[in-house]
Amino acid sequence: MDTSVTHDLERKRFEISIDGYIAYLLYDIHDSALDVLSTFVPEQLRGRGVAGKLVAAAYLYADSQDLARQAKCSYARKWLEHNGLA
Repeated sequence: MDTSVTHDLERKRFEISIDGYIAYLLYDIHDSALDVLSTFVPEQLRGRGVAGKLVAAAYLYADSQDLARQAKCSYARKWLEHNGLA
């Protein structure tokens, strides 16, 4: 199963496509911070760590751009807390 994350910079979106289903994360950049707005994982892909992989990719990108991490998305907030980054 290929779970590589793609980044659509123009749409401010990270995606993973598996078996024809697309999981994605939407973000915005403001005040020198990357803010994860929402994550969506189709029911068929849930329980595989897909959302976590999307959030990790988004925050790695934020780090590479010297952006602070923010999370309007409740999943991303929990991910930051769980990983000791909140």
